[in-house]
Amino acid sequence: MSYAYLDKGSILHAVEKEEDAKQYSKNGKVEKIDYPCKGGYPLIAGQSVVMYSTEKAVVSNGEEYTKDGIPLDLKQYPQLLVLYKNLS
Repeated sequence: MSYAYLDKGSILHAVEKEEDAKQYSKNGKVEKIDYPCKGGYPLIAGQSVVMYSTEKAVVSNGEEYTKDGIPLDLKQYPQLLVLYKNLS
């Protein structure tokens, strides 16, 4: 269980503490999610997901969180799309 929010750059993050999510949220919106988190990002199938928009998300390459990660097909994860829209 963790708390999701969008940062000032509209990147999806997830953290363990609700107060941290509220502090870093661009608009004060925070949602409790069932995904675990690591390094400030939600984990899906054990890998960190960096979501930049409803059209772009990548699975991180190791500890590097860059747009050069492995593209994630968001059609396979409709719950992420709903989460992102709810937090926008």
